[in-house]
Amino acid sequence: MFNLNFITMKKVNTIYETKEYDNFKLLKENREIKKSHVDYFVRELKESGQQIPLKVNKKNQILEGQHRFTACKILGIPFKFFYEKENVTKKKQLLNLINLQKGLDWSLQNHLDTQCTIGNQVYIAFRKLREKHSEFTLSTIVTLVEGKSGGKTFREGKLNANRFMAADFVLSSAKTLKPFYKFYSRATFILALDALSKHHEFDMDYFLSKCNTYSNMLVGCNGRDAYKDMIIRLYNFKKKYKVKFI
Repeated sequence: MFNLNFITMKKVNTIYETKEYDNFKLLKENREIKKSHVDYFVRELKESGQQIPLKVNKKNQILEGQHRFTACKILGIPFKFFYEKENVTKKKQLLNLINLQKGLDWSLQNHLDTQCTIGNQVYIAFRKLREKHSEFTLSTIVTLVEGKSGGKTFREGKLNANRFMAADFVLSSAKTLKPFYKFYSRATFILALDALSKHHEFDMDYFLSKCNTYSNMLVGCNGRDAYKDMIIRLYNFKKKYKVKFI
C-alpha cells in the first residue's frame, strides 16, 4: 500500500480522505474529462458533499470517480476514496469500468481505446482499419462495419470482424475520388456506395473509371438514397444496357 506517512489524510472507517491531489493520478484508459460532468459534481459537492468515494488502486491511480476527483480539486476540498482489492486484475478493472459506463455517454473513441487496452483483438484490428482510413470519421467506419447506425454492437464490445475486408474495399475505393470529389468521405455517400457494391452487377472498377471520366456528375446530395440515385445515374450514363439496381 502507498506509504500513508507521506500524505496528510485521515481514515474514516474504511474510507480515506485527503487533499493531497498531486499524489493521485488518472488512468490513461479512462474517458476524457468532460466539463459538463465536472460542473455537475461541483454543484453536487457544494450542496451535499461527496456521497460516493473514489476507487483507487495501490499505485494511487483513480479507477472510478475522475470527475468527482476533479471537482474536489477545483473546490479545494478533501476527497474520499478507498483502495481496490489487490487481487483485482487490470483487465477486470477495465471490464468493470466498461460495464459501469455502458449505455451512458462514452464516445465511440472511448470504447475503442478501452477495448484495445484490455486486449480485444477484434478492436485492435478495427483500430488498424481506422488508422488506415483516417480521412473518414470513426462513426462512418463503425456504421460501415456494423451494417447499421448507432454503434450499439460496437459499444457493447461485440464487434464482428466479418465485414472488415468489405469496409476496407469501399473506403479504399472512395479515397481514389479525393482529387476531384470533395464529398468522397461523407458518411451518406460511403454508405450508399457500400449498399450498391453488394449488388451482383455493380463493378467498382467500372464505376470509378466513370467517375474519373465524368467527374462533373459527382455532386453533393442530401441523404443516402439521394447519393444512391446519383451513383446509379453516373454508373448507367452512356451505358447501352442499363443496370437496374433497385
